[in-house]
Amino acid sequence: MESPTHSGHSTGTSNKDSLESVASAVRSLLSWRSVMEWTIHVDAAREFIYVRAWGTADFASIRAAQTAVASHPLFQPNYSSIFDLRQLNFTPLRSSDVVGLGSRTAFVETARRVLVVGTAEHFGLARMYQAHSAINVGHRDNINVVYGLADALEWLGLDALAIPTDGDLAPST
Repeated sequence: MESPTHSGHSTGTSNKDSLESVASAVRSLLSWRSVMEWTIHVDAAREFIYVRAWGTADFASIRAAQTAVASHPLFQPNYSSIFDLRQLNFTPLRSSDVVGLGSRTAFVETARRVLVVGTAEHFGLARMYQAHSAINVGHRDNINVVYGLADALEWLGLDALAIPTDGDLAPST
């Protein structure tokens, strides 16, 4: 007796081959999605930097984003900044990565920085970064972690116009 097919036709491949093909396609899509990307907007008039990141974050991609911010032609180490991390997947990060990321910064101690996160888990990781930054580079009171852009803007004393629209943001990866 012939095995029924779910597609209504036979392609000459086994179910195992079909599943492996589907799994390969899914892995390909997930690896494409897994790359962390970011945009950087520097507003020299407001002395403000806005970074929005999405995708999957690992140590290397976050370090690359840190380097890109510091290398931006308008970057000034005393500018206030918002790092919008709400669309990041932090699953690959280990605690040792967070310690390493908190071990250096291009910002001066007086620069106010806000990390905007979307979940309690991300809040915990951001607070760990905040603590290690305070321990390793002495930035104690000028890093804040919040859940929303409104709170970040309020803490920095900026209005909503400081946040660029998506059309004003060009990917920096």
